[in-house]
Amino acid sequence: MTDYKTSSKTPGRKNKLVVLGFISLAVVLAFLPEGCRRSKDVPAEVKNVVAIETTEQFQAKVLGEDGLKVVDFYAVWCQPCKILAPILEDLAGEYKGKVPFYKLDAEQLRDLSARYEIRAYPTVLLFDSTGPVHRWVGLGKRAMYKETIEQYIAGKGKKQTQAEK
Repeated sequence: MTDYKTSSKTPGRKNKLVVLGFISLAVVLAFLPEGCRRSKDVPAEVKNVVAIETTEQFQAKVLGEDGLKVVDFYAVWCQPCKILAPILEDLAGEYKGKVPFYKLDAEQLRDLSARYEIRAYPTVLLFDSTGPVHRWVGLGKRAMYKETIEQYIAGKGKKQTQAEK
């Protein structure tokens, strides 16, 4: 009978699992979207996405100002939200002075989540002076957000219908 506690096979098997785990992590990191990797050109302390913490702030900054605005409805426990955050941070830097970017914890501001029918995280809404004009649900590629924002800046964006949202 083999005693697995003293067997020489056990340490080798554990080492193989550890190596396999590191290889899996390396593969995942290699295929992360570009926006998930921190740019070396931008210092870590630069924040381009403004956090909204109250309904009053939302009213003043998003609904009270003209022009396009991007609002990220996220949850702190949501992994796709954490992957999306650096993508939006990068886009916010690119559109600085043209399109402000905001983020809000949808579970803390439930009244806004209910008003804008946030049912999944992340949900990103593009607002103009009339209200929300475009909705992205789930994690998307950087190019998808950029393309839509560019269309609305150029005046070629088409407001989504209820069925498209």
